[in-house]
Amino acid sequence: MIIPVVVFAFTRVNLLTNLLGCLKREEVPYIIAFSDGPRDRRDVPAVNRSRDLINSIDWTEVEHHERPRNLGIGPNILDGVTYVFSKWPAALFFEDDIFLGPGSYTFLCEALRHYESSSEVLSISGWTLPNVTPEGVSEIAYFDGRAECWAWGGWARSWEGMVEETALVKMNKCIEKGIDIHQYGDDLPAMAAMEIDRKLWAVRFMYHHLLHGGLSMRPRQSLANHMGMDKANSTNFAGENRWFNKTLWTPPKPPYDWPQPEKNPDTAVLWQNAIRIENASRR
Repeated sequence: MIIPVVVFAFTRVNLLTNLLGCLKREEVPYIIAFSDGPRDRRDVPAVNRSRDLINSIDWTEVEHHERPRNLGIGPNILDGVTYVFSKWPAALFFEDDIFLGPGSYTFLCEALRHYESSSEVLSISGWTLPNVTPEGVSEIAYFDGRAECWAWGGWARSWEGMVEETALVKMNKCIEKGIDIHQYGDDLPAMAAMEIDRKLWAVRFMYHHLLHGGLSMRPRQSLANHMGMDKANSTNFAGENRWFNKTLWTPPKPPYDWPQPEKNPDTAVLWQNAIRIENASRR
C-alpha cells in the first residue's frame, strides 16, 4: 500500500525547499500538495514561487491543489486532510516548515501499517522532545494522549467526526464526561477559545483524541524538527526555539519490534510542566 505524503505550503519558499529535499532523499512515491492562496498582492510573488517549486518536481508523482483564495493555515489543513482521507486510507502530513531525518518516511509508514487496526491509536508522529518524552523509554516508540500536529500521520478512521465539531464543542463534551481538559497542558483550553479567530486546527485534533481516549504514537527520539518557529517564518507559533531538537534519531531498518498501544502514565505531567515553563518564559 502506497502511503502519500501531504504537504501544506504558502509563502515560505526556503522552508518548502528544505522539506521537498527531505522527501526526495526519502524517495517518497506520491505527494499531495495544498498551496494556499495569497492574502493580498504582497503575497503573490512568494505564493507563485512556492507553486512553481511544487510544479517543478520531477522525481515523483505529484497532485497539486492550488487554492484560488486564501483560506488560512487551519482551514487549509482541515479541508485538505478531509479530502485526502476521502481518497486514501492512510497518509502522512507535513507543513512546509518540517525537516525530516533519514529513515523517517519508512519508519512512519511502517507505524501506520502496524497500528492500522488498533482503534485506540488515532495518530502517529515523527516529532518529540526530551522534556516531553518519558525517561527510560527503551522501545522504539511510546504512546501519548496529546495528539501532534508536527510531522504526523493517521488513517481515515482518525478523522471521523473531526471537522463537524469545533475544539470548544469537543472540549465541553470532555467536561460533560468528567475528562480533565487541562491534563495535557493549560494551553489547550486557551487555544480552543481562539481556534476560529486564529484559524487554528490542531487543538481540535488534540481534544478529538482526548474525547475518544485516543493515543498518539511518538518515536523514542525525534525524527523531525519544526523549522518555522521564528517570528519571520511562523504561522501560529512564534517565539524562541525551545522546541527544537539538536539531533535527530536515525531509526534502524525494518522490521521493527512495535510496542503495545498503552499510554505512558508520565506523559500528562511532562506536558503540563513543559507548557508551564513555556508560558512563564513568555511573560
